[in-house]
Amino acid sequence: MKRGKVSPHNFSLLLHFARQVLVPVTSSFFFFASPAVTFVFRPQFRLDFLRTFITPSTPPKSIK
Repeated sequence: MKRGKVSPHNFSLLLHFARQVLVPVTSSFFFFASPAVTFVFRPQFRLDFLRTFITPSTPPKSIK
């Protein structure tokens, strides 16, 4: 067998491996990308998101 030549068996193994890897990766990518798209394209959602993060971190001024 010549080196560098891809046999059909190796190619099918590679396809199987790629399918096993790429399907979870793409699904998780879309799972994480959809909130990011919402975050970018909806300013009101972005403001609420930032407010929920900023508000607990700022200490209340009324404590004396």
